[in-house]
Amino acid sequence: MLIQERKASIKTGILGAVVFSIAYFLVKIINILSHNLSGEINIFNLIISLTTGFLFAVTYRYIIKNDENPHLKDGAVFAFAIIRTFGIEFNFDDIFTIMILGIGNIFCFLVTRYSLDFALKNNWIKYFY
Repeated sequence: MLIQERKASIKTGILGAVVFSIAYFLVKIINILSHNLSGEINIFNLIISLTTGFLFAVTYRYIIKNDENPHLKDGAVFAFAIIRTFGIEFNFDDIFTIMILGIGNIFCFLVTRYSLDFALKNNWIKYFY
């Protein structure tokens, strides 16, 4: 049973990593084009986004288990988004940049959450029991 749970976690993590990375790079490109914010896209960004998506997905699977409580699901998304937004060094005088980064992070985690919920409902990945 333990090996099956680990396989399910890895499968969940891979899905989360891919979905989060796609959402992240879409947000990054939009920010570059519309707000001229940190225009650098490199391999380091890819590694961080893959890792973030993987960890969020695995944690999300353990948090929700088989619970349909929307507050629990929203709490996971907002907890990760807040930590990711305020986990970088920036100037607090530029509230516009903080808001853009926060909204982008919420979007990325929400897209990942809804992708995971869809995969769980269709039994592509299994709930943690």
